[in-house]
Amino acid sequence: MGAELVRYTVSDAIAEITLDRAPVNALSIPLIDALLERLAKAKDDEAVRAVIIASAHKVFCAGLDLDIVRGQIVNTRTGAQVASLAEVAKIGYFRQDTLPPDLDVQFTVTRSHVANNASYYMGHGAHGAYLDIDPTTGLIKLLNYWAITDCGRVINPLIVDDQVRGAIVQGIGSVLYEECIYDEHGSLINGTLVDYLAPMAFEMPDIYVEQIETPERSTELGAKGVGELGLTGAMGALWVATNDALRGLGATIADQPFTPERVLKAIASVRTGVI
Repeated sequence: MGAELVRYTVSDAIAEITLDRAPVNALSIPLIDALLERLAKAKDDEAVRAVIIASAHKVFCAGLDLDIVRGQIVNTRTGAQVASLAEVAKIGYFRQDTLPPDLDVQFTVTRSHVANNASYYMGHGAHGAYLDIDPTTGLIKLLNYWAITDCGRVINPLIVDDQVRGAIVQGIGSVLYEECIYDEHGSLINGTLVDYLAPMAFEMPDIYVEQIETPERSTELGAKGVGELGLTGAMGALWVATNDALRGLGATIADQPFTPERVLKAIASVRTGVI
């Protein structure tokens, strides 16, 4: 699984956090937000600043008053840039032989965070699905899809919109296509993409996504989860839309996925009186 390196500025020092590229990533932003707030308040932050400035003193400019401003080591009297944090970090990690032996070079502060005020940060949204059911074949055709979601503070609207779209497609797959089928011996018989139906671009409708922002009050950034907004909303919307379309025939369906065979069975059960 790949990883993404994200840089944040905390009290004019640099904090680096590694994010796994996983579906749970939707919850990473509010949790990182709370973690960074705690990190910024940590006393160790000042200790790291002192070590960084001491290292810069020894290598670049002994005798000057230095400080860290916007990722740079600067002369506090003139404001002139002396070195970047990246340059100091390279010396601290790879050229410690150029530093005094009594200087304990520790550039890392580690903190953990548990969200005691909430078990998760839930977003909100509204979904609508427009579909057509052929009563002779049982095929469900998606015609249009709309979603308005609220994940709190949006950092990158394009990423959020497409994350919602991807989650909606996952919800569509769960309701209409995807199913694990086992034989009488417990062996999976549709274990390849040749046999396992997954939603493809051809079956997908246009998906219209809009964002509204209601900041989460318990996080510094105001962010909430976003990925679940597409998945859970899509599943509910498709259940309602499918059964609404079948209502005119007096039929209902409740077994996922809503395959053509199950749709035809639901229609036939009304005609025969057998469910």
